Amino acid sequence: MEFKPVIQHWLVPVVQAAGLPGADELSIDSETELAGAWDLVGMATGTSQDELAERVATHYRLAVADLSDSDPHARRLIPGVIARKRNVVPLRYTERALVVATADPVSMEAESELHRISSRTVQFEIAPPESLAAAVRKIYPEDEGLRHEVPPLTPEAKGG
Repeated sequence: MEFKPVIQHWLVPVVQAAGLPGADELSIDSETELAGAWDLVGMATGTSQDELAERVATHYRLAVADLSDSDPHARRLIPGVIARKRNVVPLRYTERALVVATADPVSMEAESELHRISSRTVQFEIAPPESLAAAVRKIYPEDEGLRHEVPPLTPEAKGG
């Protein structure tokens, strides 16, 4: 039988560095879906999602996000389809920066995409994936449609 090394999910070394009970025996494949990895870590270490968010924020020297304090104008910088895809919540912005809540502070793809869309430097704050998903559903309802969609022309609009 051939040994195939497992590349650990980024959460594993975070909780090991935090010294959480059970973290040393923890093994989560890097391909594990993010919310699932957070759940596995929480179960293995007896840590709540909010406490885990605090540990992740401390490890990466980031703030814990306050999802109840989101600037409605910041939401306009990120389309709902991107917020749902990346599970992020825009919190606030300046001329040069966009502060976004995420559960995945190591995602270079998310940071790059958000930077490209907003034309601002992206700064992450940490929140649990389930809390983010609930906030995204509230802020960006599925039925909102595409923001820049051109409505079909009606006979009246065509001049007839």
